[in-house]
Amino acid sequence: MFAAVSRERRFTRAAVKLGMSGAHVLRVIALRFEEINTELALLSEFRDKPAGRLRITAPDAPLPARCHHGIEFYGT
Repeated sequence: MFAAVSRERRFTRAAVKLGMSGAHVLRVIALRFEEINTELALLSEFRDKPAGRLRITAPDAPLPARCHHGIEFYGT
């Protein structure tokens, strides 16, 4: 149904193609958007709780540091 509305770009045109009223299509799609918003809210609870592994890829030997003039130096 959502694909039909997206394809037709109008609720009424999609409703005609689906054999429904525009109000019914809107009501059904509104329910789905509510479900999506609920799931997104549940997912956002995990946003500030890092989980899993952190992989850091670095060379075996340290690279010399460079100052902003491009001069190499080895820090203390």
